[in-house]
Amino acid sequence: MWSLKVCVRREDHAHTLSLLYVNPYPSFTCDVCRGAIAQNHCMYRCSSGCDYGMHVKCVPAKVSEQAPMNEMTFQLEMFKLQNQMKVHQMAVDTMLLGNHGLHRNRYYRY
Repeated sequence: MWSLKVCVRREDHAHTLSLLYVNPYPSFTCDVCRGAIAQNHCMYRCSSGCDYGMHVKCVPAKVSEQAPMNEMTFQLEMFKLQNQMKVHQMAVDTMLLGNHGLHRNRYYRY
């Protein structure tokens, strides 16, 4: 199990960001991805009081200049990434294990 850090820092913001276990704001936009942060979700918020905050998942991300994705676009992008990861894993399996007649999850009879 993983735990969230109580305080984090980002290169693009001068102050420390503190973890809020529940977003207390009725409407808050992530300053990294520009998407809405749901009121019942955790978030990081500037501990100095300026209006800067983000999703927990956006802490390591770069700041986006684009508008937030709608749910359908997000699902499509996730599908593309998952397929790219599968293709990459297949290439690695072929390169590393293919020379020996073995594949992950496959057994060959001779």
